[in-house]
Amino acid sequence: MKRVIFMLTILSLSMTLIACSTSEKYDIVATMYTHYTISKEIVGDELSVTQLVPLGEGIHGFEASSQDMIDIENAKLFLYTSA
Repeated sequence: MKRVIFMLTILSLSMTLIACSTSEKYDIVATMYTHYTISKEIVGDELSVTQLVPLGEGIHGFEASSQDMIDIENAKLFLYTSA
């Protein structure tokens, strides 16, 4: 019985620590400002939205960093325009 209580305690502590992670996670990643503003208006505060290409920087010369690629991979939705 002590072993079961100990295991449940460890499990509950680990779940608490996992839930308290401070990593910033994006639900939606948008490449352009128009995608960003439209998605931000639609989802409001329900989801986190980030813009990949900074304002003022041209989309054609933009190169994604390794952190950008990780953010895209972890996003629930990636908005972009392809030609």
